[in-house]
Amino acid sequence: MAPSVEHFKFRILIVGAGPVGLTAATALSQDGHSVTVLERHPDLQAQGGTLTVQPAAARAYTHIGLGAALAAISITGHGLHFWSYKDSSGPIGVVSYGNMKAFMTERPAVQRMAYDASIVAGATVSFNCHVIGLDQNALPVRLWTADGREYTADLIVAADGIKSKIRQMIYPDRDVEPVPTRECIFQSQVPLHILISDDRVAPYLAPNTAHGTLGPGKFSICRATADGNLAMTSIAMDYGPPPAQGDINASWTMPGDPDELRDMFKAFPVPQRAYLEHVSKCTKWRIAIAAEIPKWIGKSGHVILVGDAAHAMVPHAAQALSQGIESVVGLAQILRWARPELNGTDLPQLLERFEKLRRPRADKFIKLSLNNAGNHSLPDGPQQEARDAQLRKLGDEQPNVDWDEVVIDIDAPERSMEFTKWVRDYDIVAEVNQFMTAKQ
Repeated sequence: MAPSVEHFKFRILIVGAGPVGLTAATALSQDGHSVTVLERHPDLQAQGGTLTVQPAAARAYTHIGLGAALAAISITGHGLHFWSYKDSSGPIGVVSYGNMKAFMTERPAVQRMAYDASIVAGATVSFNCHVIGLDQNALPVRLWTADGREYTADLIVAADGIKSKIRQMIYPDRDVEPVPTRECIFQSQVPLHILISDDRVAPYLAPNTAHGTLGPGKFSICRATADGNLAMTSIAMDYGPPPAQGDINASWTMPGDPDELRDMFKAFPVPQRAYLEHVSKCTKWRIAIAAEIPKWIGKSGHVILVGDAAHAMVPHAAQALSQGIESVVGLAQILRWARPELNGTDLPQLLERFEKLRRPRADKFIKLSLNNAGNHSLPDGPQQEARDAQLRKLGDEQPNVDWDEVVIDIDAPERSMEFTKWVRDYDIVAEVNQFMTAKQ
């Protein structure tokens, strides 16, 4: 059976107008669904750091006609150059993206791109709409906002982030608050026109490159931005006791101290120390991890969590946004299988199949991101030496790989060619169609 061209058209409410929610609005509206997005803020948010749209997520954007728009707000990356904190002479290894490209960009730019596309596709985006109540047992499902308005829909898509209110509402008897950690991330940017005059920073300025520097208890990633800056993310794994729950909910991001940042990374290579000399301001972001939940779908089968609301992960696989993008493009694709003659009654079954398809991939990246955090911050010693040797080996081997001959394998060892191809060559639309036509 193939997806129906005349599939059932649902009335859909999306909670949250971040990049994932607005990408969902675009994909679903393009397929003829009636889509309204409810966002609690008064406008699109200007804050947000650098991020990478991974090759598989970029392919998902291409499926909904946003490939060129993504390229216009991004710098393409062809590999990640890994440095040791002890060595200023150059990278110890380069992990290639193979025959694919990653798109290095910034959260506000992706959000604006998806917003513009959602409006063109016919979605309604309503700001100042703070959701305070949900009745998932009613048909249609209902929710209420703080201004007293009631909304109804066939499907509610919760894209309201790691602090999701909808997640709390569908799990009222479970602690699903994010769990603060001891980790802290500092984000900074310096204009390229300033750095170009400093020869010490030159290794970081090679076109289409990203650079990661690994040290005991801390590491960093830097890359150029499309608007003419070099952005650096600096990670301290043991910054101190996590803030109280109320504090972290009040503000994820707060002003940082550039002098503190310079002091923390004073033992790192010359290019990084030189870059930090030019930093005049920075922000810091205390990291939390998501509470585990048994299902992404509410008990009625008409509410689903997506993005960080469903599968938040620490940022050390650079996959959090990309997994949200894959998921919502996949959700739109799977709803094409809704049979018109069933009048939407097959929605719960379709959502169950969606989670069955998507959850193993998201869970794999949750684990990978945690593993990367530990692996990138190893203390000096045998484990660190083995890691560096593996990076050197990858840098030597990957340029000679015939990626067309590599077989995708989700269960292969991390950093193997087979696993790497599964990470990068995944095609969400093809995966949905293959999954839906296979015998269950």
